[in-house]
Amino acid sequence: MKSVLIAAGASIALSSFSVAFPTQLISRVAQTVNIQAKTGDGDASVGFAITVGILNPTTSAALAQAKEAVNAEVNDAGVFCQAFSDNAGTEKLGPVFTSTTGPASFTNSSSGDVGSSADQAVPVGAYCCVTSANGFGACSGTGSSGTGGSTSTQTVRVEVFGADELAEQTEVPVDNSVFRFAGRFDSAQIIDVEGSKNPTCTAFSDVHGTKAIGKPFSTGLVTLGNEVIVQSLRCSA
Repeated sequence: MKSVLIAAGASIALSSFSVAFPTQLISRVAQTVNIQAKTGDGDASVGFAITVGILNPTTSAALAQAKEAVNAEVNDAGVFCQAFSDNAGTEKLGPVFTSTTGPASFTNSSSGDVGSSADQAVPVGAYCCVTSANGFGACSGTGSSGTGGSTSTQTVRVEVFGADELAEQTEVPVDNSVFRFAGRFDSAQIIDVEGSKNPTCTAFSDVHGTKAIGKPFSTGLVTLGNEVIVQSLRCSA
């Protein structure tokens, strides 16, 4: 199974290693959730974090790899998510999806399994998640929230390395929140600060982000150990 970016809360298999995470309620001041979208290229998927309560267009650098997909799912409980075929959030794509509905299909041509092909993916213009089934009014425009304000969550792109030249990349919010990310890795680095000033990240061996592995890392490659088990990341600036 090919997986470029890994979404939080999923059961993830890397080589022969597998970690299953319990569904977790989101509980952050600037809430973010993690979406996993199947690209149609076999069973390949991309994972990315989006801010709750605003429209998140795929024109942003953080969502660039999610511009085309065959389905998407969220594993964080307590949110209702919707994809849109346009950047303005006016044309709904597929059904509303939650942590209990499973993936929302965007096309009848592919289920996102190993037999899928990239040409079966459809354009996705934006994603939006809200905390109420009736709260999708917050998705009516870029950066708009239900109270008329605006919020944004900065991210950095992290790359980790494992055995047999394994390399994984993911977008991590720079708000010191716990970003669940699992696998056996040797080293890590930030490869794109995406506007953040002097960001650093730390890998953890637990899903709660309390048991640090190695030293915090930035744009220089830092050794974590010999195929150590990583279950979450925290990044801040």
